[in-house]
Amino acid sequence: MDEFFDRHDGTDLIDQGIMEIDPDREDLERMLREYWNQPNTKQVNIRIPATAKRMIERLAKRKTVEVSTLLRMWVIDAMRREAIGR
Repeated sequence: MDEFFDRHDGTDLIDQGIMEIDPDREDLERMLREYWNQPNTKQVNIRIPATAKRMIERLAKRKTVEVSTLLRMWVIDAMRREAIGR
C-alpha cells in the first residue's frame, strides 16, 4: 500500500475517474447516527492475505472480542473519522 500511495497522490485517480471528491458530509453524519439504531443484518466480504487474517484474529483475542466485533469497531471508527473530515 505504501508503494502505491508513494506513486499516486490521488489527482491521477481523480483524473482517471476512479475516485471523486465528495465535499458533502451532511448525509454521512446522518448515516452515522442511523448506524447506532440498526441491527447488524448486512454482510460485506473482503479478501485479505492469510497473515492479515491471523493478525486480526490475534488482536481480537488480545482484546477478548470476536473477530467480527473488532472489525466492526475498526469500521465504525473509520466511518466516524471520514464523516467529520479527519
